[in-house]
Amino acid sequence: MYAVKTKRENKEIFGFVNLPNWLKKRYREVYVSYHSDLYNSCCIMCRVVLEVALKEVDKKLTGRNYINSNKSLMELINGCGRFLKHKERDAMLTIYMNGNLSAHSEILPGRQEATDSFRALDILLKGILSLKVVSIQWFTEI
Repeated sequence: MYAVKTKRENKEIFGFVNLPNWLKKRYREVYVSYHSDLYNSCCIMCRVVLEVALKEVDKKLTGRNYINSNKSLMELINGCGRFLKHKERDAMLTIYMNGNLSAHSEILPGRQEATDSFRALDILLKGILSLKVVSIQWFTEI
């Protein structure tokens, strides 16, 4: 018995086919972690995907370069939250809180927290992809 599901099983269920490769790889890691019952890893990777996606959105919207940026994740959430709907903002905070719990607390997250983060990530990515400014420019590099 293998601890991680096969690539074939992952490919069949993977839903976001239009994501750029740099984001798709991270999203797949979230998916594999969740379905392998690695809930701590899932919550942390959701937070990683959140931060990387928000940096890219902010870069597209403002033209900033993030090579030497010291903007915190909460600043990105507050900045990008202006362009998203209420459910996407709630999703960002869910991912942020569960990711911090996973990384900085003695209490490890369970299945419920991982499920909440994974669902919130799906809501967030759908919201980000619905932004016309992002979607027009985002997929030119694929």
